[in-house]
Amino acid sequence: MDIVEAWAENERMERLQDYLKRGRKLADAPLEELRTRWMALIREEAENTDAFDHGEEQDIRSEMAVRKVEPPFDLVRDALDAMKAKAKERWAKVQHDPSRALQFELELRRKLARFEADSRRRTS
Repeated sequence: MDIVEAWAENERMERLQDYLKRGRKLADAPLEELRTRWMALIREEAENTDAFDHGEEQDIRSEMAVRKVEPPFDLVRDALDAMKAKAKERWAKVQHDPSRALQFELELRRKLARFEADSRRRTS
């Protein structure tokens, strides 16, 4: 696992830990309700990527993780593909703007450096 994958996994684990600390508000929700809500949120995000609040979607994914259930990615493939296409468009714009590209790179380097330092502290 490279540093970026490790960082992404750490982010996921921190969101799960936060969800658990807040008391698993979705613990009693039926699985089918979680799946239905998650799919609706993914479709909403695909339509309105910039103004989307990820909090509820992350809580649902965390609850599913606790239950060891994957979200139904195959049922929202069209929405996921649309989000991927929008992300590629935004990335192309960033790459053509040296100032934004540098800002993005510096922010990513800062996050990865902080993650590496935190990881070293935890293992020493």
